[in-house]
Amino acid sequence: MRHKIINKPPVVSKFADYLKKEHKLKYEKDFIQLSKEKLFDLVDKYFEYQRNVKKLSESTLEKHISVLNKILPPVRPETREFFTPDNRAKWRDGVAKLEGDRYNNPDKIVENLKNIGEVYEAIAQLQRLTDARIGDVNRMQIDEENQRVYFPRSKGGRDRYVYFEHFKEDFEKVKHYKEVLDKALEEKSFSDIRKNEYYRALEHACEKPESLIMVHIPLDMRLYREGTKLSHNSRKKNKKTITVRFLKTEVKVKANRKGPKQC
Repeated sequence: MRHKIINKPPVVSKFADYLKKEHKLKYEKDFIQLSKEKLFDLVDKYFEYQRNVKKLSESTLEKHISVLNKILPPVRPETREFFTPDNRAKWRDGVAKLEGDRYNNPDKIVENLKNIGEVYEAIAQLQRLTDARIGDVNRMQIDEENQRVYFPRSKGGRDRYVYFEHFKEDFEKVKHYKEVLDKALEEKSFSDIRKNEYYRALEHACEKPESLIMVHIPLDMRLYREGTKLSHNSRKKNKKTITVRFLKTEVKVKANRKGPKQC
């Protein structure tokens, strides 16, 4: 069975965890035995939980809807009837874009990163203060005269500016953390810091139970962390799809090599 699903493995894990923790459904036979009405109620409450408790954004909830619409019908065909336009509109009614932070508890994450290394704290703080993508952090240029930050060739090849004329304290923080990062870049490239150090530091910082539920790690790191054994050759061969298991059903998942967007 082959489905084109973009960046979906975390959704499968979250749904499976929800079944276990909230509904005590650990085995396939328990899931199969649910009535159609109970099953719909379970899916409906899942999105209510993700929307009201986890505070997921509209775009993230839309991804959850897309994934469950792919993985549930092979196990329970009647679930195809659940994904009507009205239900989809209801389920994706999450936090509006840009109203949420990347982390469930950003201050705790930054504190943990600071204890691991000041350069990792600097990268996280620069992302928070400027809403920069991780790939743009090292491109950041500071325009002190106009009190703004400039990102050349950002997303879509467009230049981007962030203005701080009314946020002088934050602007001073940006300059400080930029100095910390620039000092580290005198010894190592940003690519080395990002791939070989920062993601592991971020993952470690998020292991504290009070700090974070949602962490976005690139696919290669996630495969490594979950113990998926892929040799160099097989990684190349399978770079477009990986197999995701939901209960006893396997689906082919399109691998997002760049990692998910920050939420």
